[in-house]
Amino acid sequence: MSSPSKRLRKHSQNEFISLMISSKRLPSLSSSYNQITELNLSNLQLIKIDSFPFEYLPKLISLDLSYNQLISINFDWSKSHENFIEILNISHNKLETLLFLKDFKYLKTLNVTENLFGNIEKFLLLYLCPTIEHLIDSNYDQIDDNQLKLDQWLQLIETKIDRLWSLSYYDK
Repeated sequence: MSSPSKRLRKHSQNEFISLMISSKRLPSLSSSYNQITELNLSNLQLIKIDSFPFEYLPKLISLDLSYNQLISINFDWSKSHENFIEILNISHNKLETLLFLKDFKYLKTLNVTENLFGNIEKFLLLYLCPTIEHLIDSNYDQIDDNQLKLDQWLQLIETKIDRLWSLSYYDK
């Protein structure tokens, strides 16, 4: 049985560092990984993520979790340490909620193609992560850095939420 394929590349021109891992387990991370900016964990048949070692990857800005079998990502998966993720690819999984993104304060680009959540869930994301500039879903029109469009959707969501609150208040 061969060991997991690992590749660490450094490009001197722009100090770009990338780590590719082909295994179902992330190896123990030491301080030697603290310069990694991009991590690709795609195609690993991952099903669930309870926590993630952001504390060992302080410069990580791009995370690719695409083409797994993810059905669940713990809501507090990034609670242990602040993350600086700007680009997240969770496409081609089986996720039903985006609530696990509530602590992603720097997220700008998110790929949600081929998951199980609907439009309401995607627009709730804009409320949870106001820094989003590009929401990618190849099944639907893209939501790009168009502040007017984002503001309109957010206003619609807030109106619907207010209406739900008022309906539940009057039901009591």
